[in-house]
Amino acid sequence: MEKVGNLFKKLGFSVLVFFICLFLFSWPILSIANKGHPEIIFIYLFLAWLSIIILIFFMSRSYRNASSNEGRTDKGHPDV
Repeated sequence: MEKVGNLFKKLGFSVLVFFICLFLFSWPILSIANKGHPEIIFIYLFLAWLSIIILIFFMSRSYRNASSNEGRTDKGHPDV
């Protein structure tokens, strides 16, 4: 699990999330999702928004865990 946490903390992953957002909410993708029934676009937008929020949540958790572990020694006890 630590490898995944380290992945979320990297700058490249933040850039990847940014480009995923650009891709998911760009005009060609939205026009593909808008074909057919009009309620499909709302479902698509909600699912895309939810996936981005979940990614950002895990990124923030990994940063918070890293900052809380900075003041600890190898044994897990805080420095005094």
